[in-house]
Amino acid sequence: MEMMGNVKLLINGISLIILFAVTLIVANTIAMSARERVTEMAVMRTLGFGQGHILGFILAEAIVMSLLAGVLGVALAKFAIIPAMVAGLNKTSVSAWLVNFRVSPATLAMAFVVSVGIGILAGFVPAIRSSRLKIVDGLRQVV
Repeated sequence: MEMMGNVKLLINGISLIILFAVTLIVANTIAMSARERVTEMAVMRTLGFGQGHILGFILAEAIVMSLLAGVLGVALAKFAIIPAMVAGLNKTSVSAWLVNFRVSPATLAMAFVVSVGIGILAGFVPAIRSSRLKIVDGLRQVV
């Protein structure tokens, strides 16, 4: 085990890199969604919605998407992916390691919280940019 090095540090580092990449992907998706609706937001601002309302709408969309993704991901992991993985690997030489393989509710809850956190973090920049958009600039932009 001494020769293997710090495997835990390596796995944690790789996990953080993956989380960073996923955050960038989600931020790009939310930014594209906000850019496609610039004219709609300018019309809403014209009708009297304030910057706080627009900010809230974009952030709420990001949070709802991340909540749904978190619920779907945790449910699939708990009821489909992990049982299928255990069943598939049960016929191999690793079956001795899978006897007590369980994913704790705390781990699933942490995965859900991370999913929602990524959605909130990724939604801030597009929400702020959309809320600061001038009405004239939004109405001039053709998509």
